[in-house]
Amino acid sequence: MIKINADRKVIENLPPHILSNLGMNQIAYVRHTENDLYTVHAADGTEVSTFRNSLEAEDFIRLNNLTPITVH
Repeated sequence: MIKINADRKVIENLPPHILSNLGMNQIAYVRHTENDLYTVHAADGTEVSTFRNSLEAEDFIRLNNLTPITVH
């Protein structure tokens, strides 16, 4: 899993059109849902798939030659 070494405030304040293009075709992120599921999203936020645990979600990302990141 990669870690972004940037000030959280800088990342949070990026305009949506710039943020959505960062990492396209390179990264995908995993989000934990209220229903205790894990969703995989493309870098632009598009939901791709849903899994029962985070390991399955990360494996799915790696099988598609992308780098998983976690969003909190």
